Amino acid sequence: MKHRPTIGIVTAYASGYAESEIIKGAAEVLLSRGCTAIIISNLLNFSDSTDVTGEQQIYDLVRAEALDALLILTESFSDEKQKQQLAQTVKNLNLPVIAAGAELAGFPPERCFYLNTDDAADMESLTAHLIAAHGFRSIDLLTGYPDSEPSQRRREGYLRALGAYGIPAEPQRIHYGDFWFDSGIALAERYIRGELPMPEAVVCASCYMAYGMLRTFAAAGIRVPEQITVVSYDYSEERILYRPLLTCYRRARRELGRSAAEAALCMIAGEKPQISEPPRGEIIHGRSCPCTCGLPEYDSELLAAQKRHDREFLTIFNGMELALADSRRLEDYCSILGRDQWMLTDAAALWLCLRTNWYDLSAEPEQTVSCRCITPWLDNTPFTAGADDLSWLPDMSAAFYCLPLFLKRHYMGYAVLQYNAPLCYDDFLRYWLKTASLALENLRMKSDLHYLLHCQNMSDHTDSMTGLYSEKGIRQLYGSFTETGERDCFMTVMQTGLFERTAEPMRQEQRIGIIRRTTDDLRTLCRDAAIMARTDSGAFVFLFSGGDAEQICGAITAALLQSTDYITEYGVDSFVCAYARCDGRSYDAVYADCCEQNRVQTEAIRSRRDSYRYKQLSALRNAVWSAPTDTFQPFDPAQAAALDADTFRHSYKKCFGISFQKDRIHARLCKCKYLLLTTAMTTTEIAELCGYSDTKFFLHQFSKFTGTTPQRYRRIFEK
Repeated sequence: MKHRPTIGIVTAYASGYAESEIIKGAAEVLLSRGCTAIIISNLLNFSDSTDVTGEQQIYDLVRAEALDALLILTESFSDEKQKQQLAQTVKNLNLPVIAAGAELAGFPPERCFYLNTDDAADMESLTAHLIAAHGFRSIDLLTGYPDSEPSQRRREGYLRALGAYGIPAEPQRIHYGDFWFDSGIALAERYIRGELPMPEAVVCASCYMAYGMLRTFAAAGIRVPEQITVVSYDYSEERILYRPLLTCYRRARRELGRSAAEAALCMIAGEKPQISEPPRGEIIHGRSCPCTCGLPEYDSELLAAQKRHDREFLTIFNGMELALADSRRLEDYCSILGRDQWMLTDAAALWLCLRTNWYDLSAEPEQTVSCRCITPWLDNTPFTAGADDLSWLPDMSAAFYCLPLFLKRHYMGYAVLQYNAPLCYDDFLRYWLKTASLALENLRMKSDLHYLLHCQNMSDHTDSMTGLYSEKGIRQLYGSFTETGERDCFMTVMQTGLFERTAEPMRQEQRIGIIRRTTDDLRTLCRDAAIMARTDSGAFVFLFSGGDAEQICGAITAALLQSTDYITEYGVDSFVCAYARCDGRSYDAVYADCCEQNRVQTEAIRSRRDSYRYKQLSALRNAVWSAPTDTFQPFDPAQAAALDADTFRHSYKKCFGISFQKDRIHARLCKCKYLLLTTAMTTTEIAELCGYSDTKFFLHQFSKFTGTTPQRYRRIFEK
């Protein structure tokens, strides 16, 4: 039975400087009182319009019954829709709620106790410093969106400082942006171009806007602070990366976190939190204004940057990714992650909690998770818990971070990281978890293949004649392929043996032999570039995750036409091939698209087959394609067909839709294409083998008929 108070801290991007400072302050109070802190956060915090929405399902954990109160960092979320969804979820919970930051839109104010730093008073202090310490009177403000509450509060503080020193407020000195680099860059460029008069100083409402200005001024040779002073409201450890070192106002975020935790404990006890003065921050001096740089702060930031560099080296140059890529079982996967837990500095334990059916993309998510601790020196026995249940966490005073395991829209579960001190993870954990998620998806795809090939009836999922996937097999793989593949994935469908033979029927074993040899040629061509299948109707289906779709479709055609057996038995005009982009569509829709294109091609061939002399000339055409290099020796095709020259030219084009001269060039180039894609022979060697005595002429003709060079053609399967 849980007996200690447990507070859920709900945030986005918990490793950000601002967020981690508030979390550390709250954890200091909670752990010193013997309480438990459970931090629930996403990893990337992109806007809801991006294709990574799977991570937002981590916030379902706010419904966990183990929580006694919620502390929400309202300014951490980058997207208003995320805030609204969170507000709707929290509104239905019977829990005390404390908000650190601006008001949470859509949430009843009477249900929430709000705490924040005083942006207006802090900005007033920073602006007053420029006036009192340096005598500046022409001071511009770069703030955020006009309708943003933080932006308005910071503008208010700037105006109050001007009024306190008798400086008239000039509306043209207030500029609006988006709190990001772009805004600072844009304003600096306007000063440089002379569109705006250069002030003595600019106060930026965020450090990132100031970084953009410093970068742009440096590139233009504008000296800061000699020609213009730049300061910012808000602070980040990244300021050490910019020159000159930025002077900024550091908000009292850690103290805000402490106050929020105290308020949460009061509300859990049924008491009303005391309203106190907002915590005040301090100016951190750099060299972007005429003040003397604060060396202790600089030394501390430099040491932190050195440690990050060392960790970056150890994180990037290690064998975890390779080991995970080679894993075949979930047990191996967990063992590798546990072995490399050393990368997560100061972490006491790590759990993985995967949805029971995390591997099934087509199924509705089950409401249970399979959990296991992967820390090697702790108990690693798996257990099952409810999807939103956190009561299984150890009953101890610690900080537990719950973070999503996901790929794009697919939420697989979450990881829990335990710290026994008021600490926060850094961006290296984000890299670690991203790697873990990608490896988990890789393991899922391997398991899909293993299931298809070994755990199910082979006749259901593979074509017994060719060993390729059957139609059922390719259908099951299609969902995984389009979910995780590149956005330009496409399907190619080739239908062979279109028309019944008029001669003596082919023996069954002869037909099977031709199909198997044809399959081998296609396998040699595609290698690992495609997933291949043969359907019940005899069509070959290919799934590609990138490359030049039109050229690849032509290469498949060229591969089939290298089979002398096939041409002899079926003829050149006995197959069609088409491709279609997947674009998120179902297997049936894409397959039907290809089949419709093939139907149109088939009808065109059928109409030509009714032409007079078709049978007579098709024998000559099959001979050309069966031995494309031989037909370039001097001979009279009209005489070979027992026709006069004009009749031959007219009849040949009517029967096959192409002139004889172009047809035999295509036949020879198809052989060249196949050799380029399936051998390591040089271009000169291929040209000679295919009957070209002049390599330059071959290069010219190949480029003319294919639209590319032989060297580029060899890379058509590359994404």
